Amino acid sequence: MKKSRANRILSLTLDYVAQSGISATPSERAVESFQRAFAEKIPYFKEHPEYWGFYPIKDDPLGRHVFWLLRKGEGNKTVVLIHHSDVVDVSDYGDFQEFAFSPLELERIFLKKADTLEPSFAEMVKSGDYLFGRGTADMKGGGAIHLALFEEYCKEKDFQGNVLILAVPDEENLSSGMRSALYLMEDLHEKYDLIYTLLINSESYSPIKSKRVISLGSVGKLLFFVYVKGKMSHIGMEHDGFSPMGLLGKIMSESEQRPLFLEKAGDEVSPLPVWVYGRDNKTLYDASMATGAFACMSLLFFHKAPKELSTIMEWYLNKAFNEYLASLQNSYCEAGIEREIPWQPEVLRFSEFSHEVLGIDLYAEKERLEEMVLKGDINYVEATRRLIEQMMRGRPKENPIVVFGLIPPYYPVASSAKENNVIALLEELSNFCEESIHAEQFYTGISDLSYTRAERAEEAVHVMNSLMPFYGEGYSIAFDILEKWQLPGVNIGPMGFDLHKKEERVHKDDLLVKTPEIIDHAIRFVLGTGL
Repeated sequence: MKKSRANRILSLTLDYVAQSGISATPSERAVESFQRAFAEKIPYFKEHPEYWGFYPIKDDPLGRHVFWLLRKGEGNKTVVLIHHSDVVDVSDYGDFQEFAFSPLELERIFLKKADTLEPSFAEMVKSGDYLFGRGTADMKGGGAIHLALFEEYCKEKDFQGNVLILAVPDEENLSSGMRSALYLMEDLHEKYDLIYTLLINSESYSPIKSKRVISLGSVGKLLFFVYVKGKMSHIGMEHDGFSPMGLLGKIMSESEQRPLFLEKAGDEVSPLPVWVYGRDNKTLYDASMATGAFACMSLLFFHKAPKELSTIMEWYLNKAFNEYLASLQNSYCEAGIEREIPWQPEVLRFSEFSHEVLGIDLYAEKERLEEMVLKGDINYVEATRRLIEQMMRGRPKENPIVVFGLIPPYYPVASSAKENNVIALLEELSNFCEESIHAEQFYTGISDLSYTRAERAEEAVHVMNSLMPFYGEGYSIAFDILEKWQLPGVNIGPMGFDLHKKEERVHKDDLLVKTPEIIDHAIRFVLGTGL
């Protein structure tokens, strides 16, 4: 069994990886051909064609679907296995780019060019312990494990419980696949009386203190935007103007990877904030200050709710604005410029700012930009920047201000660390495994495990409506479903390293033997007990 299962997982991994499926591109649809062929070869579905399909993502510009498979057994207890079928692009592979989706060929090329690689990486290549290529670790290897185990369950006559596989697109972008899958799960629950007992995601892990890592939850994520309105002047008369880049630079430099939002959960520490985008509003160079500047900060969090995090952000922006004006005044004094700065710090949330705008049909403007997003012409970052720029034209006041808010996607924090059935499962797996397990509260790589539960959902919706210009139409989250289910979820995946890099790899033995045994045991334990 071990050898045949390992061979099958390897074969599925190679075939799955070969379907590029780069996120937010038409190649994601190409993955569906592989998925369809997989389902059509399973004899179980010839007798039960109603137990698999493609669930369409509403208003998706690429026409993508959630691929789902259901092994309907005895009873209504159901374990859900999720993995994403999209990957990031392969531009980082450089000269090796054409082999990025061919793991065996890539390994041969790496071996041939070993003397040109970093010594530590070359040693890993020579060891023969790893499977290289885009998607091997993130996360088609985990998906291949799901598919191989599912084939085995379909061959068992008296299968106890139910197993539902969800292969979702777009995880690397907006998670539209998983957000849509919530409605699919609701439909299947009503149609087949399924009770979702546990969800297993299979993102790869990196060992902690030489231990296998099982994550009992997933970090939350907010993408803040900050827009600074300046005052134009010639660069030779800089004291008559206000540089938005100057203030934005201070905001960014003093918060980048700083413990402003730091949280701890036992020995775990939340990742520090990172600014991921920034620009002024000029399209051409000239000898004048910009009138506006825009940037986005990614924030990952553990326990704090979006309401609290937005309050901290507002406090920090006011502090930075005050300090910048004071510093500017000191600079004028040192330069002998007799001028009192006439402005006071003003920081507005998006909802507050929208109340100051006159003469602009905000609904029509948002609808126009949303349509461009849905067509794939621009993304939500650019749509938000353009919206704020347009709104600034309708603001009667001329004083410099800071406007902040949120941009999709939003990932709710999810933790099942206190769930009794998860605690029992962890104890069972600790006894089952021949290796030590490190249970972490939060997977910090960001994952669709976020969409398993929602705490303080009403508050989160209020924050989204207040701070996120494009929440509610093209982008939304089924908080009502999450709040109703509060589905326990864990991440159990193969050992993998260097995601989103050309060195991406998954450990062969862990992928082909160890992790499948653990996931299989977890499924059978949950379905076969009173959990």
